[in-house]
Amino acid sequence: MVLDAAYHVKQAMTGNYSIVTVVPGLNTSSGGPSFVVPSLVAAVARQGVRCSLLSATAQPGEDLQLPPAELVPTKLVAGGLGAGWRVAAEVARRVRQQQVDLLHVHGLWMPACFLASRVARQQGIPLVITPHGMLEPWAWRYHAWKKRPVWWLCEQRNVRAAAVLHATAQAEVAGLRQLGVTNPIAMIPNGVALPAETAHQRVAGDGCRTILFLSRIHPKKGLLHLVAAWQRARVAGWRVVVAGPDPDGHLAEVRQAAQQAGVAADFDFPGSVYGDDKWRLYREADLFILPTFSENFGVVVAEALGMGVPVITTKGAPWQSLEEERCGWWVDVGVDPLAEALRQAMALTDAQRQTMGARGAAMVRNRFSWERIGKEMATVYDWVLGRADRPECVRL
Repeated sequence: MVLDAAYHVKQAMTGNYSIVTVVPGLNTSSGGPSFVVPSLVAAVARQGVRCSLLSATAQPGEDLQLPPAELVPTKLVAGGLGAGWRVAAEVARRVRQQQVDLLHVHGLWMPACFLASRVARQQGIPLVITPHGMLEPWAWRYHAWKKRPVWWLCEQRNVRAAAVLHATAQAEVAGLRQLGVTNPIAMIPNGVALPAETAHQRVAGDGCRTILFLSRIHPKKGLLHLVAAWQRARVAGWRVVVAGPDPDGHLAEVRQAAQQAGVAADFDFPGSVYGDDKWRLYREADLFILPTFSENFGVVVAEALGMGVPVITTKGAPWQSLEEERCGWWVDVGVDPLAEALRQAMALTDAQRQTMGARGAAMVRNRFSWERIGKEMATVYDWVLGRADRPECVRL
């Protein structure tokens, strides 16, 4: 692939510093960061910044999300026991060889994250940390017995030593401040890369309309609330599709809940879907739902909106714009609010839902392009390295 001339001009201007990005895993079952980070690094590289990506791989031949090789060199160290130490050793090697001007670490709690951050802190390398919602109240409480020792032993020092923390929504900024974090915080949303064809294509078939959930099958996502809400709000001629990886075995609990509620026949569980299959589910959906307890962003909400699908999500996700732009429902966490939103959404005509979807698609195009987000992140790096004034996205 031949890069465009604008890229080479930018590279000549900014190619004298190097950004190394660390993410614990890039396999598709790892959830949001494995999809977002490669796109973000590639978007920054297109601004002329020299970027490389470092991660671990759990199994040979697993399905990985990788940025374009011609833009972002990616190194995968062996996964499994000791993977965090191997990632940190690779960071240390690059520091010794003066190949790292700034380290950007995505995530917390995993050894690859806190050990790599520790190398940067000890070696005096500027550090940017993206928590990906891992310091949100719900996430902090989930498995707290494992997280608190790591926090006190090393993660707290890493976080407080970071030159900048990257949050994806104002709610995450507020949550970090409530924790007592005083670092500068760059508020930059995630981007969305949509396929060329986004037109709604609901399958006629038996005329059944579809409510889609597409995310990790995890207790945080609120699927048990969805089952209970559907039991109260169900309407003949509608079905619920629950798609996504099930890394921790939560799907069995969801299936059992649907069975006990007497609504199992209304639910389809197609498993993990990627690429064309994922976009087909969006095209065929009449509504999208994410009944989550906590999200720092919620990429699937942006994807659904970009595909013209109205969205129901909770105030555990930072999507107040659903109400502001009249393209969905932003409700309190809980069964009753979800049930009421479902009733309202299913009572609309197809045309009314399509009008809502069109408003959402326009909003996503205007706010969440990767080109725009890559430019913003590049200005943050420039500021941290003393090459530019503080950008507007950085909150002190």
